[in-house]
Amino acid sequence: MKEIVNREKLLFFINLPIDLYDNGYYPLIIDGQNIKSIDVREIKKKCIKAQYGNKQDLISKYSKIDKSKRVILIDNFDNSPINKESKEKLIDKLCNHFENIVISVKEANEVHQITESEKLYADFRHFKIIPLGYLKRDELIDKWIRLGQDELTMQEGEIVRKLKITFDTVSNLLGEQLIPAYPFFILTPLQSLDSQ
Repeated sequence: MKEIVNREKLLFFINLPIDLYDNGYYPLIIDGQNIKSIDVREIKKKCIKAQYGNKQDLISKYSKIDKSKRVILIDNFDNSPINKESKEKLIDKLCNHFENIVISVKEANEVHQITESEKLYADFRHFKIIPLGYLKRDELIDKWIRLGQDELTMQEGEIVRKLKITFDTVSNLLGEQLIPAYPFFILTPLQSLDSQ
């Protein structure tokens, strides 16, 4: 898994380490602005200390984990102060230490600036999170409202009423540009409405 992700409102990056750990991987997370060198050992040490504590044995234990189970997540790689050539060297070095690399950047054009070395990034997959259109948004809301409902006792009139209120609320929030149309931002008011 080698991925470069456009980070437009990409809040799944927050939950990704938990999902990876639950699936038997050992993620290390670093914010791009904290990458000031291309010394992978130093970066790993800094991540392990920040996440797991300042114990020297943890650093050596992490290095013994199978490479296929190690993951590095670099958030906001575009914020790193190192130059483009150094970023390419760093990624090349990281590939020797990690089978799984996930990089996020804020804008799509940042992906192209980082990935000019086609050979280096040939094994990477690129993703961009895009806003939901009205059909997918309405489908998400419908699934949310019906989630946990007992189909035997569910009153269709009540479901329709909840759907209308929820559609209207989310549409108003989107229309007033209070929230963007990304899934995470749509789910947040759904949870709030559900708890009322």
